[in-house]
Amino acid sequence: MSGSASTSALSASQILSDAAISASQATYSSGGLLRHQPTAKEAVHAKAERAAKLHRLFLETKRKWLSILPVQSGVSLLEILERQVTPEDESRWRAAIQLELAKLEERRQKQHVQWRLQWEAQQQASLLRESQEAMMMSLASGNASSTGLASHHVRSQSSSGRSSPAPPAQAVSAPPAPPALPGEKVIRELSLMSFTDLKRQVAKSMRILESERWVERTRKSNIGTGGRNTGDPASSNGPRPAYAAVFRVRRSDGYQGMLNAIARDIRTKAQRRERRRAEMRRIRITLLNLREKSDYLESQRQSYEVYLETCTKKLAAGGDSTVSAAQARARRMHSVLPFTRQYFHLRDLQRSGRVPRFGSFKYSAEKLYYKGVIVSVDGYPPRQLDKISLTISSDVPGVFDVQVSLMGVKMPGGG
Repeated sequence: MSGSASTSALSASQILSDAAISASQATYSSGGLLRHQPTAKEAVHAKAERAAKLHRLFLETKRKWLSILPVQSGVSLLEILERQVTPEDESRWRAAIQLELAKLEERRQKQHVQWRLQWEAQQQASLLRESQEAMMMSLASGNASSTGLASHHVRSQSSSGRSSPAPPAQAVSAPPAPPALPGEKVIRELSLMSFTDLKRQVAKSMRILESERWVERTRKSNIGTGGRNTGDPASSNGPRPAYAAVFRVRRSDGYQGMLNAIARDIRTKAQRRERRRAEMRRIRITLLNLREKSDYLESQRQSYEVYLETCTKKLAAGGDSTVSAAQARARRMHSVLPFTRQYFHLRDLQRSGRVPRFGSFKYSAEKLYYKGVIVSVDGYPPRQLDKISLTISSDVPGVFDVQVSLMGVKMPGGG
């Protein structure tokens, strides 16, 4: 009886161990642990990244082919790749590169001239804007020159105006370096290679594109048409984009797909240039409109600042000298609705003799919150903001004292 039980227990343990071994073997592959299965989002991201890399490789290879074809020619691109490079080919390659470098230097000089003219125009506009601001500030200072405080402010403004020409002296320095020209990086890289190295790199890129079975799809241009066919062809949202041409890289047809892509670029070069010019004209018009609007808003801002500064200086001068301080306080009290938060606040200030020179105003945080003045208060939801009060006072022009209290008790750090 005991022997049969032990035998059954042994067989059960053996079965469990065999199951564990088989499970462990299932979790291992020949190279170790099984790889993590990517999610659908990761798979889409990897596919898009691979497509972007191959697209860039296709464009770079096409540019390099445009450098090879003026040096060597043949029935097909495959024949040109397989042809040996002679010393005459290297000489023609060096001559072609030197010609491209000379054209690049000429474009660079023209760009330097245009860049400097544009920079000088921007500097002149900036100086004109600064002079206009200084003129408006001097006019604002002249409006408040009736009192000693205003005259002192005018003297400080004039002295600062006399010392302000220092920034324009710095503005006459050399302009910053202009950006790189389109295609400059490619030409610089090609100038460092021999014709043999160039063909070797192109052959390697063509093999990669063919092994990856890359298909270059050229979409119809939407520049200047207002079209919206810019989505991913694999996306199910919206209509599928229309393709103008499809090019495949295959050795079997002598890389005819790459040759067709080069021919299409040459054939449609003028059309694409005209579309870019039309788009640039629209962008320039939009930029001019934005600059006009920006100048208008800037002038409005300066006018508001001058008006506020004039009002502040009038308050600092004491306003009407024929009105006493008691009459001014009484006038403030009469201008406030009775039995309101502001009314009781001013009454308490008058009783204690602590009335600020330029007034004091008390608001609830709830009111300022619903008006959009306060965005949020840390630690307090909107329904509890009616318990928080803010008092804004001023004894010095342009300087405000803000105190925050919770149910009449001053909060830590609240003023």
